[in-house]
Amino acid sequence: MRKQRAVACPSPDIDAAAEEVLRKGSAVDAAIAAVFAAAAISPGVLLGPVQLLLGGGGAGLLALDGRVRQ
Repeated sequence: MRKQRAVACPSPDIDAAAEEVLRKGSAVDAAIAAVFAAAAISPGVLLGPVQLLLGGGGAGLLALDGRVRQ
């Protein structure tokens, strides 16, 4: 059975980087690649917040919030 995977990004350049990683790695790998590709285009992205929504077989749903809190 083939795994179905998809990427949605605001820029074609970011989308291409994430899609390339998604062919060989996991969705988390693709999300990290997308953040680094976005940071290459706009350096302010690197220190910005990242939110991930994850869901999968037997793991339930998980939301990760990467905002800095003091």
